[in-house]
Amino acid sequence: MFAAYFCSKSRAVLATAWAGVVLVVGHACVHAWVRWAVNNFYKDFYNELENAGRLAGNSSSTDQDWHRNQHKVFMQLLEFCKIAAVSISVMPVAKFFRSVWTLRWRLALVRSYLEAWDPNTPAIEGASQRAHEDSFKWASGVELMLTTGLDCVLTLVVFCPILTRLGAETPCPAHVSMLCSLGDAWLVAFALAASLVGLAGTILVGHRLVGIEVQNQRIEAQLRRDLVILETDPSAVCQARPPPEDIVVESRDVLFFMSPLPTFLPTLALLRSNYDSLYLNFSMLNLFLACFNEAMSLAPYFLFAPSLFDPDPSKRIMLGSLIQLSDSFGRVFGAMSVLADAWGDVNVFRATVRRLREFEVDLFGGARRPTRRSTTRAKRALPFASLSMAVAEIPMDRVN
Repeated sequence: MFAAYFCSKSRAVLATAWAGVVLVVGHACVHAWVRWAVNNFYKDFYNELENAGRLAGNSSSTDQDWHRNQHKVFMQLLEFCKIAAVSISVMPVAKFFRSVWTLRWRLALVRSYLEAWDPNTPAIEGASQRAHEDSFKWASGVELMLTTGLDCVLTLVVFCPILTRLGAETPCPAHVSMLCSLGDAWLVAFALAASLVGLAGTILVGHRLVGIEVQNQRIEAQLRRDLVILETDPSAVCQARPPPEDIVVESRDVLFFMSPLPTFLPTLALLRSNYDSLYLNFSMLNLFLACFNEAMSLAPYFLFAPSLFDPDPSKRIMLGSLIQLSDSFGRVFGAMSVLADAWGDVNVFRATVRRLREFEVDLFGGARRPTRRSTTRAKRALPFASLSMAVAEIPMDRVN
């Protein structure tokens, strides 16, 4: 799956593959810088707003003080516009070239499959879907994993030092005294502990998704294949009967095909049952992630909002510091818990990888025996009901 693109014999394909890696890394670096700049903006901007509020409550303030404060707020907004301009100009262009890079990977993969495809041997189950749809899922999944992984690593590199510095500047609340023994890194440790709890809960709730997704892809491939057979060779799917007496035909030996619905009903029922199970598991996973992520988004405010009104000036924090702390904690926690948040996509990708590995072993492993073309065509035209029963007999505990 990697060699077809990054070890291609074509220089153009090879250059595109490695240039895309450089582009993805550069885009991740720019994205990390934008987040870092916005985080610094939060602190300065909200501190200026808090100063403006205090100035409004001070009866001795002059017009000059007001104009100076307005100028500072305006400059902060101008700084944010500069950061936004970088994001607006870079991100869409990077997304376009990343999409092109992903498409080139998919085409290189399909070309390698077609080059090794032997039409004189029986095709593996769902071969057309694996070469067509699964190759697209693979390339898109790798692009998503690569960009997300780099983004998380760079986010941790940028924000862990910020969160450590904020942990040194912010008093550790008494109700988390166990973390206070870790010194300045107590906030980073808190984010790590929270992300591990979320990942454990996600794995526990969504452990069945990979097997269900593999089963689902098999049934979808089977349904798609036999719909094509129905279109090209109805006799392989539909039952035949003599023409009705009230219809005039040249010969009474001509056969009429009955509706294909009865033949498709077992697979449609199997598909519905599998999707119901998939949706139920996804719903439980999404419910858990929604509750957990909302709780973690409020955690910094529960921990530090009381410090805004602490009677001890040495323990009191400003609004800008609270916003920066909340944003930094959210970035670090989000980077550490990205696997839990994307668990559904990860399982779809894992199922795709499993199917492509099976396909490549069958395609490149040399384990298949050549047969006569007539035998191959006969196997491909098996009645759809027997294929449905074969898939229905796959126990769910074997694919989970």
